[in-house]
Amino acid sequence: MHQLKALQMENQTQTQLPTGRMIISQDDNALDYWSNEFGISKEELTDAVKAGVSSTEAVEKYVQRIQLMA
Repeated sequence: MHQLKALQMENQTQTQLPTGRMIISQDDNALDYWSNEFGISKEELTDAVKAGVSSTEAVEKYVQRIQLMA
């Protein structure tokens, strides 16, 4: 959970670039697309977004850290 908290803080302080994309957790099509894109379940993606990790760049870092821990 410490990594998730660190990512939350990083995501909050990170300047969103104009090309950056945000993941909207209320959009089922977006959740399907991004969960498939990152190779995680919709539930994992929803949990990340609810925790404040909603930019695609932050989710990518989150997934990479999870994979390193596995």
